[in-house]
Amino acid sequence: MMKAVQEKSIDSKVKKSIHAVTIVFLTLAVSILYAGTSHTDNSRGKTVGQVTTINGVTVPSDFPKIVIHQNGPTAPGKIFFGSTFTNAGNYIVIMENDGTPYFYRRYPLENNGSGEFKLQPTDALTFHLYRPHRYIALDHNYLETDTLTCQNGYTADAHELLLLANGHSLFICQDSTKKDMSQIIPGGSKNATVVENYIQELDENNNVCLEWYSYEHFNMEDANNIDLRSSMIDYVHMNSIAVDYDDNLIISSRHLNEITKIDRKTGEMIWRLGGIHNQFIFIDESIGFSYQHDARPVPGKPNYYTLFDNGNYLHPLFSRAVEYKIDPINKTAQKVWEFRHDPDRYSYMMGNVQRLPNGNTFINWPDSQSLWACEVDSNNEIVYEFEISNTSANRVRRFEWEGMSLTPYLIAESYHTGIILIFNKFGDNSVDHYNIYGDTQTNPEILVTTSRETYVFLSGLQNRTDWYFQVTAVDPYGNESGYSNEEQVYTSFIDPGQNMISNGDFSSGKIGWSLIKQSGASATSSIDDLGQYHILISNGGTNLWDVQLLQENIELISGRTYLFEFDAYCDHSRFIEAKIEKNSEPNTNYGQIGSSSLSTQKQHFEYEFTMSYSNDLNARVVFNCGQSDGNVYLDNVSFQEIIESNVSDSKFIPIKFKLNHNHPNPFNPSTEIAFELPKNEKVILKVYDLLGREIKTLVNGYRKAGSYRVTFDGSNLPSGVYIYRLQTYSFSQMHKMILIK
Repeated sequence: MMKAVQEKSIDSKVKKSIHAVTIVFLTLAVSILYAGTSHTDNSRGKTVGQVTTINGVTVPSDFPKIVIHQNGPTAPGKIFFGSTFTNAGNYIVIMENDGTPYFYRRYPLENNGSGEFKLQPTDALTFHLYRPHRYIALDHNYLETDTLTCQNGYTADAHELLLLANGHSLFICQDSTKKDMSQIIPGGSKNATVVENYIQELDENNNVCLEWYSYEHFNMEDANNIDLRSSMIDYVHMNSIAVDYDDNLIISSRHLNEITKIDRKTGEMIWRLGGIHNQFIFIDESIGFSYQHDARPVPGKPNYYTLFDNGNYLHPLFSRAVEYKIDPINKTAQKVWEFRHDPDRYSYMMGNVQRLPNGNTFINWPDSQSLWACEVDSNNEIVYEFEISNTSANRVRRFEWEGMSLTPYLIAESYHTGIILIFNKFGDNSVDHYNIYGDTQTNPEILVTTSRETYVFLSGLQNRTDWYFQVTAVDPYGNESGYSNEEQVYTSFIDPGQNMISNGDFSSGKIGWSLIKQSGASATSSIDDLGQYHILISNGGTNLWDVQLLQENIELISGRTYLFEFDAYCDHSRFIEAKIEKNSEPNTNYGQIGSSSLSTQKQHFEYEFTMSYSNDLNARVVFNCGQSDGNVYLDNVSFQEIIESNVSDSKFIPIKFKLNHNHPNPFNPSTEIAFELPKNEKVILKVYDLLGREIKTLVNGYRKAGSYRVTFDGSNLPSGVYIYRLQTYSFSQMHKMILIK
């Protein structure tokens, strides 16, 4: 629904204006941040910091980076996937062929993925969320219409939910029981956790009308690749369920290497394909399948089935998509089609195969680190493919779908330099502009700015404050949508010249820092009596990066100059690596900083560099201290942007330190203070009253050699004499100034 923009009452306007002044909103500066190039292969978008706009749709900095290649005509429809095992953001996504997001929604990473996102036969969208396990249903306006779970206390397994046209739902359920496996197998655990899978069918009122238990039909000993002596035993691992042409059920049990057909009325097994109890003779097939995923009837072809063969126990290892024709009378399984990538690809987990209406086949080849999916035609030619790193997906499918959000969807990202708001009214091409509302109180109704783009960068907000934002969409006729979801953001801005490192002097203990050990390395940390970060390394591993102290959320802007500083020493001479680097593969060393040589005497290290790469708003500082055992001490870690000189001639360098007298003097209400630096220094410029009380800090940060001018405003001070003092590592000077009102 759209609503006409209504003129606020005079009283309402006055109240809002007064409140706006109170919260310093009138000083708000609105700008567009850092245009650049797209992360995608055909540069069809533009990047705002790390926020990217693709064909008018803006995505956040942690949105999956998708690389597209299209070589021929595809089946109609859009691509659906939900991220899982992700090192990026946790999203459900509907995507056009060219990579343009048609719809997306982000969920907290603690949900551990938003898997199994698909269009149901009921025309609803569903996806799975963890913690707790449940499915969420969305309608064509992307409104949540239902939360779906199993009955009788069982867990809704992440692999499958089917909503049927008659209103019924089919779940794969999961439960675990404690068993004394020593009574079943020699050496078995006396208190093993055994995972069971169930099939549960619920009617339109969520009443259970079918419950099928794996333990009544499968034997644990049949899972011949599972260690039954383990304390955790997942011997079935059911990963798909489908309704066959005769209304019975097809299930895939990965750890049994078996596809099973089940009578939907009696629960009896009709036939078993693969595994120890295989009932079929394979024709035109020499290898069989292993640890398969996603067994499906082929639409319109009774007794034909596709599956994704992960091939975990094939030699050599490879995965494939395969189709079998089943003769249930003569018990034959003829391989009638397969697709193997050239060269072979191997996906040891997940994956799916979808036969499309035009005869093409969509295939998902994931692993725990990346996702690669393709569409092949009837000649097994790849007509379309896309790849995503740092995330994966249980299944990727193509569906024909049209939907439209009733209100914008809003995501806010806070950086040291400002806040980026990202908003999209998915599926609506009639939006003329967006209205952005903000406040330091919930339910914001103060109009901050408008934008014809699907993002805006806000700076000048009151710092160290909780802000609340909502967005509406306005069409060309002035009709305004309802409010988006509300986003809360805490501002934590850092001006150029100030330290971007949180708790760099360790005065707050270890807060903000993470000590990482890997590859068998062993180390502990503490804050010693001198307030230093002390790393005690008992096993340094084989690589410098096997012991790491790091902090994330460091912002770097292309073309700007930075200074990285720290103090360090150790109990014996050694090397460490101290770097500002990309926070994911390939961990680009932005400053090109090499090894730092430590001795038993505390040293101060300084590394200055200009960011020569594209913007990175989530880099990290890392100290790699592995390879060697012993003690490493770190203190006074600082990373800051270097302020350029105010002087217009960049070649002019002063020959000595100088603090000039302010001008004008006396002054009312402001005056200008100038100073000169013959070399790069950390500078502190403060104003005091005659009693020595600090009035204001004008400068506190690193400055390049040059001349500078700073304005001091005394509007809120009484008339009198004040002192301003310039302090650097090697220079100190002060002068008096007179404020007359």
